[in-house]
Amino acid sequence: MTRSLNKIVIVLTTVTDMKSGSSMNKQPTTGFNAVEAGYSWKSLRQLEKQYNMEIVFASPRGGECMMSPKSSEEAKRDFELKEFLESRQVWYENNGVIGAIAQGSIGLVNMKNPRSGEPFLKNRKITCMTSDEEKKLNEDIPFYVEEKLEELGAKLETQSPYQPNVVIEENRLVSGQNPPSARQFGERLRELIMNIKK
Repeated sequence: MTRSLNKIVIVLTTVTDMKSGSSMNKQPTTGFNAVEAGYSWKSLRQLEKQYNMEIVFASPRGGECMMSPKSSEEAKRDFELKEFLESRQVWYENNGVIGAIAQGSIGLVNMKNPRSGEPFLKNRKITCMTSDEEKKLNEDIPFYVEEKLEELGAKLETQSPYQPNVVIEENRLVSGQNPPSARQFGERLRELIMNIKK
């Protein structure tokens, strides 16, 4: 019998237009951040062969995930992300450690504690892109991630805008504040997964 591979999942948004929330726009004005996703993927690639794991991409609604134009151009200037930009994998399932970076922390707001029914993030340490950082993006968004997490009772730990910041909670939840946190976020995520495998 062949044992199935353990999977590492990075969940990406399918939204391509922030104002409408649409995922149908083939000329996106927004999308997932290529630098954040790229450095996470790059750090986790080391686990694939060493620990018999598979990296997969996923989206909450399924379908194609598109890079935001701005982050795509930034990633193209970064030689370390060349292999990521040429990859055509699709990430799908999850198990074990949870990671979220920048605006991606919003993907955790609907998770519930199975025992109490309360928000998963209540009283948990986490970071996210701050409201000040989001305002500088000049995007038309329905709310700010920082404010939404505060409403849920999360213990937010943020730094000054565009300063690298990674927060780890109970060795199972790792979060990064912004794109400058991407390299450190990917490294910490890989370390947590390695510790679980020991």
